[in-house]
Amino acid sequence: MIKVYGFRRSGNHLLMASLWQNFQFPEEGRLIYADGLRWYADGATEAHVPWAGLFGGHIEYSADECSPEHAVYIVRHPVDCLYSHWRGFGAGKEIQEHITRELIREWRRHVESYSKQQIFLVRYERLATEPLAVLEEMERRFGLQRRQAELRPVEGPVGCSPGEGARQKPPLDGRSLYGSRLPQVVRVRFLVVLGPMYMNYVL
Repeated sequence: MIKVYGFRRSGNHLLMASLWQNFQFPEEGRLIYADGLRWYADGATEAHVPWAGLFGGHIEYSADECSPEHAVYIVRHPVDCLYSHWRGFGAGKEIQEHITRELIREWRRHVESYSKQQIFLVRYERLATEPLAVLEEMERRFGLQRRQAELRPVEGPVGCSPGEGARQKPPLDGRSLYGSRLPQVVRVRFLVVLGPMYMNYVL
């Protein structure tokens, strides 16, 4: 069975829910809890998640934990990912206190640890705007068996979230949703660590 990996706040639940809704996988649901976050559907801090068996992890790539031929890595614009990270895990902090150079470096190390393994990559921006095209690509790549004749996008936000990001369609041209909200000092940090463009994402 394939496993989904990604940095926190990259769209992991959207990808797993999309796969679960459209393709056949063993029943491996479980109760999950995300400290400080609430489940979109009902605001609860815990939820029974039917697609939990698809979750690979948020840790950096490890050959002991990840089988590249059965892995999918989801990546999101670093600004949007870490802005959401601040909203979710930076309680009581100003954004410039949370999005440090070290956190940006941590994001970069995470992404590069998987991209160097030639693992199948899904961009959150495409999944959120062109879900059926992404699912068809994964169906071909992994030989997945459909649950029903027609593929269907997930309706509404899924997973745990503190903000509005999952209700918006991100741009496909490499720009971020939240870049204009960053203080100048944080923008400079992204540029110093990642440069003006990274993985076709405009910083």
